[in-house]
Amino acid sequence: MESRIIELYPPQRLEKLAKRRVLVKRLLFVLALAALALCVILTSGVNTRNLYQRCLTCIGVSVGTAWIIIYFGIYHVRDVGRELEHARHLTEGPRETLTGRVTLLKLKVRVRNSITLRKVRVETEEGPVTVSVHADHAEKLRRAGERLTLYLVHGYVTAFEPTKEGDDHAAV
Repeated sequence: MESRIIELYPPQRLEKLAKRRVLVKRLLFVLALAALALCVILTSGVNTRNLYQRCLTCIGVSVGTAWIIIYFGIYHVRDVGRELEHARHLTEGPRETLTGRVTLLKLKVRVRNSITLRKVRVETEEGPVTVSVHADHAEKLRRAGERLTLYLVHGYVTAFEPTKEGDDHAAV
């Protein structure tokens, strides 16, 4: 029987997140340099007739660029960086397995300044256990079926495998 383990944090995804974070940082840096160059060019041709207009244009370019950089710096680079740190933390920890009937709860938890999690209830032979899964991956668990083998690191689902009703080979 072949293994159908579905990894939620494969190495390719971590590389893609890291590359995207670096790319956006570089683009924001280039945008800042372009705004600075535009302001230098605008101020180089200043005379008494166009001083007021050029000054307002430089202020508008500077403020507009700053807001774009702040928005993407905070809401994209920071969030991608935190998700990357979370994923790396989960891929480095020791794995546990848990097999049972899986129910995705409606409860969403936002870790302060970090990622959003969904709670998952697993009905095992020892009793119910509640674990967490990244909110982006919750739908994958729901579509996979009711009975799953979950691979956990620090109480977070990092991978899963659909199991048949009578197959309890990975129960902990």
